[in-house]
Amino acid sequence: MKKKVKALCQKYSNSKTKVIGSYHDFSKTPSADEIKERLCKAKECGCYAGKLACMPKTREDVDTLLNATAAMKEEFPDFPLITMSMGELGKVSRLYGGLYGSFVSFGCVSEASAPGQVYYETMCEVFDKIYKGNRHIILIGFMGVGKSTISHELSRLAFCARKSTLTSGLRKKKVVQFRIFLQKKEKLISVIWKHP
Repeated sequence: MKKKVKALCQKYSNSKTKVIGSYHDFSKTPSADEIKERLCKAKECGCYAGKLACMPKTREDVDTLLNATAAMKEEFPDFPLITMSMGELGKVSRLYGGLYGSFVSFGCVSEASAPGQVYYETMCEVFDKIYKGNRHIILIGFMGVGKSTISHELSRLAFCARKSTLTSGLRKKKVVQFRIFLQKKEKLISVIWKHP
């Protein structure tokens, strides 16, 4: 398997396509050492980023994931990480993971596509308080509707809605336009955020 992943990373190394080495454990949270080992494997294979999602059974499991993320980020500051704890207990990792080194978080506008995803409005409220720049949204994910055909309009509306220099009245209008646009897309599954 490692050979195949390396070959895939090599194939796309000089293109705009990025390979993310992803691991999910829907039943438990691995130890901190295992989390770091799995993320290191993605790095060794030449992946652009390492992603790990796991299911916590306790709050300590969430701490394990966040602390392992911070340790990886400290050791490999230039290797992008995407980590999250799933389910209700893991929601905090989706909101505060950026403080530990996870550079992307996944949320939802309507139905969650994964356990523990946080709603768009909640993410906006929290991210505006803890992350600088007010430009968190980078991609809206839709299943099977052709992202490229709608991404320009979404980007424009999202940027205008989030731009901090807008007056509160205009900003509110843009946020409403953005929500209406999103509600019209029945197959919408998730919002993907990039932490500054």
